[in-house]
Amino acid sequence: MPISTQPGYSFSAEATRRPAVGSSPPAAGVSPGARVLRVTDQAGVVTVLFSDGQTLALNTGDLPIGDGASVPWQKFPGLTKYIARLYKLYLDREFPDAFLVHDFLYSPEGVAVVGLTRRQADTILYLMIVEHGPVSADIVYYAVRLGGAGHFNRGEYYVPPMWLRDP
Repeated sequence: MPISTQPGYSFSAEATRRPAVGSSPPAAGVSPGARVLRVTDQAGVVTVLFSDGQTLALNTGDLPIGDGASVPWQKFPGLTKYIARLYKLYLDREFPDAFLVHDFLYSPEGVAVVGLTRRQADTILYLMIVEHGPVSADIVYYAVRLGGAGHFNRGEYYVPPMWLRDP
């Protein structure tokens, strides 16, 4: 099967058109109903195996920057604001590749090139976290399922201001 030659990612089939913002094209080579079976992250290359036999490889060093874990810590009152901020910092430090890949798959560029559904992108995030933190994986998965719809295939990459970034 042919492999994409675009830098940063390869796929067993290439996307042929760029979708309009807000639309979800059929997946490039992966049917929308294909389940994510396995995700491996070795030496900065994330490889995803789907139930229809297709594979996706993403080189995290070539992906654009994202905002890491999207924990809306600013909206929490009082002390919980700081606990939520610490949880975001923990997630960003422990699972940086997981959130980088997820941000890319949610972006218009990621949807156009890779073409996965939102559920497939969320499942990849879950599987990248679950081996190291099953409780965090559940929390993150249900958070993106509940709050991620408005961000899928919309806008550009969010780059946080300096004061919000990790030191």
